[in-house]
Amino acid sequence: MTSSGNVPGIQVSGSLTIENGTINATKRALQAYSGGSITIGENANIISGDVAVAANGAGSEIIMNNGAVTAQETGLLVTTGAKVVMNGGTVTGLDNGPIMGNGTKGQGNISIEIHGGELIANIQSAGYVACGVYMPNSGTLLMDGGRITANGGAGIVARGGEVTVTGSAEIVTTAHPTLTSGKVG
Repeated sequence: MTSSGNVPGIQVSGSLTIENGTINATKRALQAYSGGSITIGENANIISGDVAVAANGAGSEIIMNNGAVTAQETGLLVTTGAKVVMNGGTVTGLDNGPIMGNGTKGQGNISIEIHGGELIANIQSAGYVACGVYMPNSGTLLMDGGRITANGGAGIVARGGEVTVTGSAEIVTTAHPTLTSGKVG
């Protein structure tokens, strides 16, 4: 799939379930908007050279039940009243966060729920550190299960909203090999 800029290869305002297949996108692969819903299920594999899956707008959502998402930048991006629910599967950010919001004014009021699965954050850009979940705006983050592994960075960076970590949630972080401080996002 070839896409350009912030225009996704597939835009969803209804509902889309992906199972038993692979999407390999040069840029943004999928986006739910205007109340749309994207469900990632059994044996789904989404690969992106930028943002893999985005949800934008009230009522829009990403539901990660299984499968794998791998993105150069952000695996799951949630903005402007949208929601992410992670029940299983693996989301990997190669050079940024597996789940991220947007800090721009007016793009908050998001909801992130992590009940299972694994988030893997890595970093490649000089002067930056990895981040498992980036919560830069208003909204809520609930993590009551699953695992965040941040290689060279922080598990959760919250600059706004409300964060609750409870239950069997696990966060594992490692020091960056050369930086003692760095930027996120």
